Amino acid sequence: MSRSSEYPFPIFISSTDYNLRDLRSELSRFLDQLGYRPILSSSEGFPDNTPKLEPWESCLPVLDTCFVMILVIDGRYGSGLRWPNFKQLFADKKVSPTHGEYLFRHAHGKRMLVFVRDEVLTYYQSYKKVMEKVEDDKDETEEIT
Repeated sequence: MSRSSEYPFPIFISSTDYNLRDLRSELSRFLDQLGYRPILSSSEGFPDNTPKLEPWESCLPVLDTCFVMILVIDGRYGSGLRWPNFKQLFADKKVSPTHGEYLFRHAHGKRMLVFVRDEVLTYYQSYKKVMEKVEDDKDETEEIT
């Protein structure tokens, strides 16, 4: 298949890795066939030129160079981690790598395509309805759900 342009736009694929490995691989292959350059932090040769950063933080400078980010949200969150080199964005919160990528991209006002699995969206919509009924009282919502 011929490439769509002389410069293959980098597209960052963000999701939890272990439960979506097949989906990430297929999406990467599909984007490559369309002439884009898919970037996955789990790929061999991922550009980590910043040894001062924690391994999960090293994706943010790479993400900043990408034309667009594709975010896939499924039922897993991942491990909450501290981001010591990005305290201005994360403060001292523990945030999963995927969530961190989303927050970073959103804070910089850059392009994202977000895909949410049906089951997760259904759960979220149910949660929102419960929150409306208890007037945003999170403690009471946790007791109900």
